[in-house]
Amino acid sequence: MRIMPWVAGAALWLCFVSPAVAAVYSDALTSLPGLVSYWPLNEAPGSSIAADAIAGDGVDGYNTGVFSGRGIALGDAGPRPADGWLGFAADNLAPTFTGLPGAQLAMSNVAGYAGMTDATLLGWVRVTNPAVESLTNTFGGLQTTDFPRSAFAIDHAPTGLRGMVRRGSDDRVLVGPASVSNLSTWHFVALTYQGGAMGRLYWDGVEVASISLATVRGLDQATALVFGRDIGDPTRALHGQIDELAMFNRALAPSEIQTLFLAAKGEMPHVPGTVATAGYFETALNLGGLRNHWRFSETSGTRAIDVVGGNNGTFVNVAGAPVSLAQSGPTSSEGHDNYSFTGFEDDNSAVRFVWNTGANYMQIDNGQRIGSPTTGLSFADGVEQLTMSMWFKKTYDSDGYLAGFSKPGTSNRYVFSVYSPNGTDLRFYAMSDNGVQMTSPDITVDSPGDCQWHHVVQVWDGTEKRLRVYVDGQERFNDANASMTRNLFIPGGFHLGRDVYASIRNLGGLLDEVSMF
Repeated sequence: MRIMPWVAGAALWLCFVSPAVAAVYSDALTSLPGLVSYWPLNEAPGSSIAADAIAGDGVDGYNTGVFSGRGIALGDAGPRPADGWLGFAADNLAPTFTGLPGAQLAMSNVAGYAGMTDATLLGWVRVTNPAVESLTNTFGGLQTTDFPRSAFAIDHAPTGLRGMVRRGSDDRVLVGPASVSNLSTWHFVALTYQGGAMGRLYWDGVEVASISLATVRGLDQATALVFGRDIGDPTRALHGQIDELAMFNRALAPSEIQTLFLAAKGEMPHVPGTVATAGYFETALNLGGLRNHWRFSETSGTRAIDVVGGNNGTFVNVAGAPVSLAQSGPTSSEGHDNYSFTGFEDDNSAVRFVWNTGANYMQIDNGQRIGSPTTGLSFADGVEQLTMSMWFKKTYDSDGYLAGFSKPGTSNRYVFSVYSPNGTDLRFYAMSDNGVQMTSPDITVDSPGDCQWHHVVQVWDGTEKRLRVYVDGQERFNDANASMTRNLFIPGGFHLGRDVYASIRNLGGLLDEVSMF
């Protein structure tokens, strides 16, 4: 997961540097010159044809594909915003291959690629059966029936990720192997061939292998353009998914490969000197890595909608006093003495937890996952990097639990949490999976009785075993603890407004725009 130091965006500063607003992945892909075929693979169950979104390109024409063989499921979930891929549609689809012999996606035209000295093959892939990660999973590409069969193709073998370039029956070039990990999650893979003499292999936008050749030769004539299996070896079938396949008649530059990967995450390369024009929520989306976002725009009911991950919250009334919805949130007129929050709508609303009239709080559907409540990143699998961002305004001069992940127990309950010990200060916690907890000192954010909106962010970076804290865009705490481990402790749940496991520390205050990255 991406480490986000702060997400104040246009809402906090009147003039600041921000990433440009990103196009969705398909827009970024189709804007690149040299694209000859693009198969989005959004076919629903019951279809047998894979549409080519590019026609009349002069290389392979309208190159439709055909799904054939047993063991292909169409209409399964592809990379989606709920899993951190904000550049794709929320209902993006992808086919699943179960590894049965003969199951394949074969394109109708292959002859146009013969002799090309510049080409790019790219797409998205994941292996859905961890038991077969040690086998060869063929993602696919240009293939021949005689050995060596891969003419311009990608697979993952026991030795690692490989790109194959065949320039003749006696001239097969191997790009790689490269060691890659976490095959069960979605990854962006690309193979380029440049000038008939240079091959490069990319994984998630980064070059992982390359080879430079002494002679210049074009691609050999392939028999088929096939994905999901090795046409000459039934044991090298794909146990997984592919999506967003594309072919170019030129070698994409490393910066273009990186741009496509960033677009899939919902961000674009930073352009120094640019000023954000997007509002707060759009800015948060464009930063990349956003897994959950509760806007608190509800006006009634007991549900708080997570507009990104679908991990919705429920407002719980403990002592006869419900939370107050549709309260005024940070806006250009309801802000801070020193800032004007122009990045919010004029009618932006927040939720108020009412300490002095009863205990109330919010809990989410699955407090042990980041992102989707069913398929998001599980704490049980390890959460090494996490950012929690929120807007907060104190309304009652007492202690109170703002938000975070916690666990049952009489002490050391806070896994990744923010707590206000009084009317002016905040305290931050992080606990690694070996039970060691780090606590910040009390950080003063308000003067007594001077209750104003503040942007609060805490960041866990397990690679350094480090906790960082930001208030209103300024770093207020930064420390590491070598006794901690990389991953956060597995929590019991995620709550706002109350220390649920101790039934204490009821919050008197407002929260808005709570996010997880």
